[in-house]
Amino acid sequence: MSQGFKKISDQQILGEQGAALVDERTHAMGFLFKRYGSPEAGIDGLIELRNPTTGHVGGRLIAVQVKTRQDRPYTAETEDGFEYLCDLDDVAYWQQANLPVIIVLVHLSDNSLYWKPAPSRVSANDPDIRRLHISKAVERFDVRAADAIAQLAVDQAQPGVWLPPSRQPDAIFLNAVKVILPETIHVAATIYRHGRDALKALLDITDHPPAEWVAKGGRLLTFLNLDSSELCHVLRQSKAQAGQLHLLCPP
Repeated sequence: MSQGFKKISDQQILGEQGAALVDERTHAMGFLFKRYGSPEAGIDGLIELRNPTTGHVGGRLIAVQVKTRQDRPYTAETEDGFEYLCDLDDVAYWQQANLPVIIVLVHLSDNSLYWKPAPSRVSANDPDIRRLHISKAVERFDVRAADAIAQLAVDQAQPGVWLPPSRQPDAIFLNAVKVILPETIHVAATIYRHGRDALKALLDITDHPPAEWVAKGGRLLTFLNLDSSELCHVLRQSKAQAGQLHLLCPP
């Protein structure tokens, strides 16, 4: 009588290799990956979000389904991307989940991993909905995907939900005003010891006195040219005796 042996298929081995790569890349993001093991119906494991800076975890989970191939190309695969048609039963299963679900597509031949959120809240019978379009440049499953994956776990009903900090540099747009300094500051003695007194004297001359000046302790400093400014009326010395300070910083 022949002795029977248990058997593990090549596809099972491929699946284990793919899950191991997902485990490695998830840890590189600073998150945790917890594998289900056998049996499983359409979810291979869970990603738990973790703050890479502090190590804090907050019970934020994302379900993961891993699809692995050795070197066989995906549908319509090019250098830029490919398509993947989700199984009808898988989509129906994911739509019942109370967690966000992502699909990670693994190519063992070059250790490349790509990801996409699973179809949800749509008709699973529609092949266009079940067909995922993957961009190889944008949807790589690596540290650059950490923020986008974490965003899936945000509960929109509860403001202030924790998200891990970005590990990539962010572009910042400023609406600041550029300030250009003049090359020269004009300095002169004034007959008034305080700026408020000089201002009263200027208001006796004009309703709109210049504002680009300061006076303190009998000295007046301004960016304005004293030869053409109404400030000459509050000076102690002649305009010809007024001095100039040349700034060290160029305009």
